[in-house]
Amino acid sequence: MIRYILQHRERLCSTPRFDVIHDAVEIEQLGPRDFYYLKKPGSVSVIPYTRNSIGLISLNRYLTENLSFELPGGRIDEGEEPLAAAKRELSEETGLVSGKWDPLTIVFPAPSLTDERVHLFAAEIEKKTPAHGVDIHEGILGLHFTPMDEIIPMIIASRITCSIDGFALFYFLEWLKTKR
Repeated sequence: MIRYILQHRERLCSTPRFDVIHDAVEIEQLGPRDFYYLKKPGSVSVIPYTRNSIGLISLNRYLTENLSFELPGGRIDEGEEPLAAAKRELSEETGLVSGKWDPLTIVFPAPSLTDERVHLFAAEIEKKTPAHGVDIHEGILGLHFTPMDEIIPMIIASRITCSIDGFALFYFLEWLKTKR
């Protein structure tokens, strides 16, 4: 395993969502290298599911200028545990509540660009009816329970385009086979 020895770290820019970092690193047997990356807090992605369907939210994404179908999720607040963040995000973005949670895995969405870790959770939903309204500031247009056999075709047809969500849904569908 290659050893990285940090020589110097500099924060180049700070925003409410991330910092831009420059690390000067000595790589064992390779010499000095510079790394520039986004330092981000961790985040969560939740797969709300029933016996035969998965809950997806729809929203318009500014940067891609398209209607996007995604999993609920978001940033882990400072001092917050990943499961608590997952429960909060599911409630804020869908109004749904789950009594059965399973941690699935941790994903590094872009390891050459950011140190972010995304914690994936499965949340079994008993009632598809939201317990309360959705936070309108999230920009969410709706909640759609989609039959599980339509998920992969949606990914292939580019109706689900978030790479984290695509990975999460493939992972979940395989994981689910071991649970049933």
